[in-house]
Amino acid sequence: MCVDPQQARKPYDVRDVIEQYSQGHLNMMVRIKELQRRLDGTLGKPGMFLPGKGEDKEYPTIGARMIRLEDKVGMPQCLCFDVK
Repeated sequence: MCVDPQQARKPYDVRDVIEQYSQGHLNMMVRIKELQRRLDGTLGKPGMFLPGKGEDKEYPTIGARMIRLEDKVGMPQCLCFDVK
């Protein structure tokens, strides 16, 4: 495929660059939302783990949600990969 040297040195059109960036950003956001939906389906939504009255508040991180899920299903301690 031959490219005309004058065409190759032509500066980028800013509108085209912004359009490509916007499309890439939109695509990334769709993938992140899908990943979050799948995590919520597997580990439960963060709101499901609100502490009871008088209990310490914990952050609903993915790690905390995984630990609660393991505790809920009774996973043996020898299978847990606890990194200290």
